[in-house]
Amino acid sequence: MMALTFICPTYNNEGSIKTLVKRVNEVAKNLPDKNCNLLFVDDGSKDNTVDEINKNKSFSEVSIELIELTRNFGSYNSFLAGLHFAKGDYFIYLHADLQDPPELIPKMFSHISPHIELVIANRNNRADGSIFSTFYHWVVKTFGIEDIPKGGFDLILFSENIRSKIVSISEKNTNIVYLISWLGFPYVSIPYNREKREYGKSQWGFWKKVKLFGDTIFSFTNIPLFIIRTIGLIGLLMFFNEIFFLILSLFDSVIRFETNTILISFVLIILEIISEFVWRIHETVRNRPNFVIKSYSLRSK
Repeated sequence: MMALTFICPTYNNEGSIKTLVKRVNEVAKNLPDKNCNLLFVDDGSKDNTVDEINKNKSFSEVSIELIELTRNFGSYNSFLAGLHFAKGDYFIYLHADLQDPPELIPKMFSHISPHIELVIANRNNRADGSIFSTFYHWVVKTFGIEDIPKGGFDLILFSENIRSKIVSISEKNTNIVYLISWLGFPYVSIPYNREKREYGKSQWGFWKKVKLFGDTIFSFTNIPLFIIRTIGLIGLLMFFNEIFFLILSLFDSVIRFETNTILISFVLIILEIISEFVWRIHETVRNRPNFVIKSYSLRSK
C-alpha cells in the first residue's frame, strides 16, 4: 500500500486544528489504497495549537505525528523540518489555515503517473488576493522560473524522489515552494479558487512578505545583478558627461551638484544590494541550522 504523508506547518492555529484533522480524515476515506499520515510541525506557537493537536490524536483514524520547533523559524523552515522527518511514497504540503482545500487531493492523485510525480494546485482566484501577491508572482514568473503556474500555489503533491532532492539542498533564506518547481520535474496543475480565511489571522505581516520577496528575488532571479549593471552603465555615461562639460568649460555648479547627488544615490543602492549578497553568503558560511527540534512525538496509530 502506498504511504501518503500530509506535512502541515502550524503557528498559532489552535482554532483550525480540529476541523483540519476531521477534513483530512474524510479525504483519507476517499483514498482507500493509501496509508495516510498527518505530520504537524509547530513553529513555536504561542497559543494552544500543540494542545489541540495532542487532543485530536485520539479521535483521528489517520495517524498523527508532531514535531515541535524551539521557536518561530518561519513557515518555509518548518516545512523543511517536516521534509527532513517525513516518511512515505508521496507527500502533501498543506496549510493549517485551510484556505487550500484538502478535498482537492484525490483529484490531484488522479494525475500521478510514471511520468508525473508532481501535481500543483494553483490559485486561479483568491478571496484575500492583494496587489502585492499578484506583483510578487508576476515577477517570479517573468524574471525567474518561467515554468510555474500563474497565480501562485501552496497545495502541492510530490514524490519521495522530489523530497529527497529538496532536503539535499543546503541553501538558506530561500522559498522552498519555488525550489520544488526549480528542480524542473514535469507537473500537472489544477486551478482552484482559494477560500477566504475562516480561522485566526494571517501570520504573513508586511515585513515577512518583504523578506520572502527578497529571498525569492535573490534565489531565483538575476534582478539584483541586473540593477547593479544598469546603474553602473548609467553612472559611466554620467561620468563621461561630466568630462565632456569640463573639457568645454561649460560646467555649471548646480548641474554638478545634481549629477554628483545622483551618482552618490546610485552608489548607495549598489552598496545595499552588495550588502544583501554579503549577508546571504555570511548566513551560508556560518552554517547554522534552518530549524531546531524541541520534541518529536511518534505516530498515534
